[in-house]
Amino acid sequence: MLQRLPFTIAAAFLIQLTPHEVPAQEQVWKAADGVYRYGSGYGYYSMFVVTNDGAIVVEPVSTAHSQGMLKAIGDITDKPVRYLLHSHNHWDPSKGGQVWRDQGATIVAHTDAVAWMKANPHPDLALPDEVWAGKRNDIALGGRTIELRHTGMSHGLGMTVFLLPEEQVAYIADIVTPNRVLFSIADFNIKEWTRTLTEV
Repeated sequence: MLQRLPFTIAAAFLIQLTPHEVPAQEQVWKAADGVYRYGSGYGYYSMFVVTNDGAIVVEPVSTAHSQGMLKAIGDITDKPVRYLLHSHNHWDPSKGGQVWRDQGATIVAHTDAVAWMKANPHPDLALPDEVWAGKRNDIALGGRTIELRHTGMSHGLGMTVFLLPEEQVAYIADIVTPNRVLFSIADFNIKEWTRTLTEV
């Protein structure tokens, strides 16, 4: 049984349990008013936020995933996608950005992630248009604000947690996975990961 916490936490997915009807293999859950989790059977989940002035997408994952999410967004709103936000540098969550660029979205990532992306190109990776630095950057659109919080070292480069304070929703990629023992790969820093989780 889940209890309502001060923030609904997402570990590359949002924990909120209102299903939305979509075709087989695709899943959309409404986490809060205008805030959705999207997954299409690849083991990754993204978030999108619908506002009066357009939508904001967090985590493209791949071209196939992004195409499915674009269709799911179109089933909910006719507003354009204005932003695509990256959580960190790794290819597995960050491919598929061209789908959103083709829609006119601005692609945004932390400078630490972008430096790695430039040095390690991938044919399915669209480099960000907007680069930010420091510990925090806010994206405001249609009366909603998403806080981009750079966690520093922990997992990957440029690791960013996304908070919607009014909706009490957070999207957290890779460093939080409910009901599973955490794992370690080469670019994890366990001490800093523990600090990051404490801050979250």
